[in-house]
Amino acid sequence: MGFASLVCGVLGFETVAELFRLIWRYFFMQTAKPLELPEHSSLPSLYQLSLEHSLYDRRLETLRAKTYLTEFEKMEEVRLKKLKLRLKDEMERIRRLGEMSPSS
Repeated sequence: MGFASLVCGVLGFETVAELFRLIWRYFFMQTAKPLELPEHSSLPSLYQLSLEHSLYDRRLETLRAKTYLTEFEKMEEVRLKKLKLRLKDEMERIRRLGEMSPSS
């Protein structure tokens, strides 16, 4: 079992690809257009988004615990706050889509 597989198991991801998608979103999500909504079938689950949100929150707590932040850490803190807000917005959009979809 490789390191990535071990991390996937601990964090609750089924595949390494899901973990790398989370990492990709962490670094590149801030360039996404906020009004652009992907097809319903390609939306991540609320669970995945909330897990990602909590990971960012934990990292922010680590940064807040420090007495002094480097310039890089200050930029990371701002980026994490923006990512958390976008995730929260995305989770709300998914919830609303679920409310709007016809019930079976």
